[in-house]
Amino acid sequence: MAAMTLIFLMRGWEGYFPSKLSTGGAEYATRSAAGDAAQNEDDMGAGLAHMRRDRLKLAESLHEDMRAMERRIGAMEAAREN
Repeated sequence: MAAMTLIFLMRGWEGYFPSKLSTGGAEYATRSAAGDAAQNEDDMGAGLAHMRRDRLKLAESLHEDMRAMERRIGAMEAAREN
C-alpha cells in the first residue's frame, strides 16, 4: 500500500494524474510522445547548463593556477638574478 501511495505521489508531483481510480487501483492514460520529448528537452537543457557551469569553474581554476605559476616563475627569476 505504501508503495502504491508513493508511486501516486511521485506521478502527481510530475503532473501525471490517473484517469480512473477504483478500489482495484488507478489507471493512467499513456503519456504522449510530445510530452516525453518536452520532458527530455528540459532535462537536457538542465544538464547542459550544469556542464557549462562546471566548465566555467574549471576554466577559472586553471586561470588562477596559471597566474600562481607565473608569480612563482617571476620570483625564481628574481632570486636567480640576485
